[in-house]
Amino acid sequence: MASVDVSPLVSLRTEVGPLQEILASISNKWVATVFDLLTGTTELSYGELHRRSKGASRKMLSATLRDLVRDGLVQRRPETGSVPNRVYYRLSELGRSLVATLDGLREWADNHMELIDEARRTYYAPAEPRSR
Repeated sequence: MASVDVSPLVSLRTEVGPLQEILASISNKWVATVFDLLTGTTELSYGELHRRSKGASRKMLSATLRDLVRDGLVQRRPETGSVPNRVYYRLSELGRSLVATLDGLREWADNHMELIDEARRTYYAPAEPRSR
């Protein structure tokens, strides 16, 4: 396997820190969908992931899967000898270790979204006119 220079990535990590780096990686709206679909399954074909993702374009789903494979969160398995070629995806051990954290973040969001919505309404409300 060819060696890849990851020094630019390490340099980025030094600047922003590992938390910011992983948040940037998982903040794509389709990451949660992919994790939901792959959690509790052995693996799913690309076609099945696309059908179940409801709304993700093929381009966006491919980019999301490519990034998750790059980061070691998802494993890709091409099926040799099939026509057409099929590719299967599953969560890696590293990806499975992130599921509980994502579930906790989802629960927090579900429990606090009304408060966030209220804060946003207050923030964007027109200012009261000043009396002279």
